[in-house]
Amino acid sequence: MNELVDRCLSLSRHKRESLIKVLQKSLVRNETNGDNRFQVLLKVATDMFGQGILTGSREFGFVLARRMIVYQMREEGYSYPVIGRYLTKHHATVIHMQKMMEDIFRYPEMFKLEMAYWDEFQKRLKEYETNG
Repeated sequence: MNELVDRCLSLSRHKRESLIKVLQKSLVRNETNGDNRFQVLLKVATDMFGQGILTGSREFGFVLARRMIVYQMREEGYSYPVIGRYLTKHHATVIHMQKMMEDIFRYPEMFKLEMAYWDEFQKRLKEYETNG
């Protein structure tokens, strides 16, 4: 195991990040097949923001999409560790995402763009649930 870690650490940053993306995708594929609700939320968010939500990208849209998925799942009773497994994130990261969404709702006048995206996410989610 130590040899594998050493080999990974010896890779260039770009190669390490590529390897992480491949591993995250394979983990997500195995973890999320059992929960249709996560798949629905991911599909709606992907339709809005594009592919890449689960890659770990720090692009604004992908970060916001992950936060919205976290908030919605928490509202529906999912635990932080379960959400973390779906998003391949540590539960502490999921807690932070939840708190960031709570700040958006607490200060909507400061986060007008984020609120507009949230409203659109909710609208599309209802449409998807109605029309399938």
